[in-house]
Amino acid sequence: MTASLAILEADRCLRCGEPADPAPCTVACPCELEVPRFLQAVTRGGWEEAAEVMFSENLLAASCALLCPAGELCQQACALTREGERPIAIGLLERFVADLALDNPWARFRVGAPPTGKRIAVIGAGPAGLVCAGELAALGHGVRVYEASGEFGGLLQYGIAARRREASHLAEEVRAIIALGVELYLDTPIDTPERLWEIERQCDAIFIGIGPGADGDCGVPGDTLPGVVRAGSFLDRARRGVPLQPGTRVVVIGGGNTALDVARAARRVGAAQVSVLYRRSEPEMPAYREQLELARSESIRIHFLTQPVEFLGTTRLTAVRCMGTRLEAWDDFDQPLPVPVAGSDFVLGADLAVTAVGRTPPLGFLRRVEGLDLDRGRPRVDPVSGQTTNPKYFAGGAVVGGGGSIVAAVRSGRRAARGIDRWLARETPAWPGRPAHVAPDRTEPGWGE
Repeated sequence: MTASLAILEADRCLRCGEPADPAPCTVACPCELEVPRFLQAVTRGGWEEAAEVMFSENLLAASCALLCPAGELCQQACALTREGERPIAIGLLERFVADLALDNPWARFRVGAPPTGKRIAVIGAGPAGLVCAGELAALGHGVRVYEASGEFGGLLQYGIAARRREASHLAEEVRAIIALGVELYLDTPIDTPERLWEIERQCDAIFIGIGPGADGDCGVPGDTLPGVVRAGSFLDRARRGVPLQPGTRVVVIGGGNTALDVARAARRVGAAQVSVLYRRSEPEMPAYREQLELARSESIRIHFLTQPVEFLGTTRLTAVRCMGTRLEAWDDFDQPLPVPVAGSDFVLGADLAVTAVGRTPPLGFLRRVEGLDLDRGRPRVDPVSGQTTNPKYFAGGAVVGGGGSIVAAVRSGRRAARGIDRWLARETPAWPGRPAHVAPDRTEPGWGE
C-alpha cells in the first residue's frame, strides 16, 4: 500500500450510514471504529485525522489492524458487496495508517483527563487489561496493571505466530498507554485470595483480565514422548527462528487460530509436511476463515472429523494414531459432540506433534471472593458493563470467555472501562446490587509507595 493507492481505495466508499443508523461496516467492527469517517479522512490525505479516529476508539489499533480478520467482519459487511463489487480493503488501509502514524512523531492521540482520585487495579496485561487500563487512565483514574509473566501483551505475545508479531507496534502502543499514567508491574502474579485482598484494600475497583493460562493437556496416551510439545513453547521457538530438522513431519492438534498459527509457523521454520487434526467439521472450526485459506495455500493438510488417540514411539515420537469422528448430540457449550467411529483408525507419520487445544484461565483463587458468582469457574458478568456480582469487581477477555480473538478482548476491555467509570461516578447502580467485599484488616503499603 502507498499513500496514493490508499487514497484511491478509500475513495470507493459509498459513505453510507447515518448517526442513528450506522454503516454496516461500523456495526460489524467489534472495536466500534467509525469506518466511513476513517475512510473519509484517508481520502483527503488526512493521515493524522485518520489515525486519531482509529486510536480514539482503540488504544491497540495498530495491533488490531495487523491481526483483525477484517475479511470476516467490516469488509464482509461492506455495502459494495451488495452491488457485486469488491469490498474496500479496510484492513490494509488501517494497517497503512497505523504504520504511518507510529513511525512519525505526531502519533499521540489520547490525553489524560485531570486526576479523579480514584484507583483501579487491573489484573492481566493482555489486550483486555491493557485497553481497560488505558481507557481508565485517559479518564483521569489512577491505574495499576499486574502481570504474572515477564512480558506484556498476553495473547498478542504468546498466541500469535512470529511473522505477524515481528510487524507489530505493540511496544509503542504500550508505551503510549503508560504515558497516560498507567503503572505496569511485570512478574507480579495476583493468584491467591491474600494477594487479591491486598490490592482490594488499596483501590476502588478491580478489573480481572487474566489470560487463558498455560496450554491445555490433550489427554492422549504417549503425550510425554519427546517430540510432543505444546503450542506456546513451539511458537516461542519459531519466533526465535529455531529451524526444524530437514524432512520434519509436523502434526498439529486443534482447530483454533493458534493451531493454524502453529501450522504456518512450522512451514516457515522448515517443516516438510504439516497436518492439522480437528475433531469437528469445517463449519464448527473456530479459526478465522482467512487463516484457514492461508493454511491451505501453504499446502497444510486439514483433517476434519479426526482426533488423535495415541502418540506412538519408543524413545521419541514417530507417528500419531488417529480415529475418525462423527458429530452427535450437543455439549454444555452448544457445540456438536464428536464421537469416535469404530474401525476408522489410521496412522499418520510424525516427527513432531504440537498440541494447541483450548486453555482455561487460572481462576481458582476467585472462589473465595465474597459475593462473586462463578459459572463453570468463570465470573458471571453484566454483558454491558462487565461488572460481576460483587460490584467492586469487573472482568473481561478470556476470563469470561470473550477473549477468543484480539478484537473481542479489546471490546470487552473498553466496555469494562466505561462500566467502571460509570460505577465509580455512581451514575448506574451496581449489578445486581450486592455490597462490595471488604478484606480483613491488615497493614498495607499505600498506593504509590
